[in-house]
Amino acid sequence: MIRHAHQQASARRSLDIEIGQDGFVLDASALAERFGLSAETMRSLMGRQLMRGMVEKGEGVDGGTWRLSLRYGNRMWRAVLLESGELRDETFGVASTRQHAKKASDAVR
Repeated sequence: MIRHAHQQASARRSLDIEIGQDGFVLDASALAERFGLSAETMRSLMGRQLMRGMVEKGEGVDGGTWRLSLRYGNRMWRAVLLESGELRDETFGVASTRQHAKKASDAVR
């Protein structure tokens, strides 16, 4: 479960997303801003694997879209992109740690 905290577009820097041969390329400064971090801090967290990302390709009714998720602690940013790279939706919120803890405990069994 994610509690969404939509921000007004005027209150934050736009996020440029490019689709390259190796995947998606995002502006580190604009993305770090969403977490209240500097770009340098975000890069350091990613290098230490304390910030993790996931890319999911839409299927069925969601075909032609991609969902990018980036999580740091209990904070999660998500974006839904069209195949063209156009940003369709963006959310930032607090992710439920209960769901994460349950999955971790299931893996131990």
